[in-house]
Amino acid sequence: MNEEWLARELHRKKCTEEAVWSALTGALGALAVSAPIVYAANTYSPTFRTRLNVSGKTALVSIIPEDQACLKP
Repeated sequence: MNEEWLARELHRKKCTEEAVWSALTGALGALAVSAPIVYAANTYSPTFRTRLNVSGKTALVSIIPEDQACLKP
């Protein structure tokens, strides 16, 4: 019984580590793409600069990596 429990715990730990690593790599990749796009839009587009406040711009940068991490198989 103890060996089964240990095997399950090791498997759960491995799965958790793989899921966290996958989410982090996906989120960082999406962040590397979305942050410069929002920065460029804020720098060169007066419409973007005036219509979105800081909260909206932060949401654009952060929501894309979160979605990417959730959609990754």
